[in-house]
Amino acid sequence: MEFDPIPYSQLQEPYGFAATFEEHRQETLLHLVRMAKTQGFKHHAWHRVKELENDIYGYYNGIQEEFLNIMKGVKNESISDK
Repeated sequence: MEFDPIPYSQLQEPYGFAATFEEHRQETLLHLVRMAKTQGFKHHAWHRVKELENDIYGYYNGIQEEFLNIMKGVKNESISDK
């Protein structure tokens, strides 16, 4: 069986390339939020958030706080929906 990779120009979101680092950071944050909302992946997402927060270059400083704020909002939305 041969594997034919899909050209980058034909990839759909979220697999496209971010134009700026800020876009990449936002996409990463939203990916981690989606992952945390998926049953069985909350612990893995939280572990990755902490890894990124402690990045030696400081690119992701503050991502932990942003993640927690979004997750609190998600939790409050699900409570108010009931």
